Amino acid sequence: MSRYEIAELEKELRQIIDPTLAAKDDDTTDVDPDDPNAHLKNNPEFIKYLTQMRKFLPVRNGIFKRYFDRYKW
Repeated sequence: MSRYEIAELEKELRQIIDPTLAAKDDDTTDVDPDDPNAHLKNNPEFIKYLTQMRKFLPVRNGIFKRYFDRYKW
């Protein structure tokens, strides 16, 4: 996954968490009105898993950093 794709995913996650950002960025982003996953993004269970994933990301990044620091190629 490229850094641009990751940036787009982070932007979408921020919009899911804070809907006011989605209202501000609607004119600048390409939001598909026929999003097949729109009903899933409003699901409370999805938001719960999203917060768990956001808590786990720093741990995952730390593991990768330690590995690459140890085994520099």
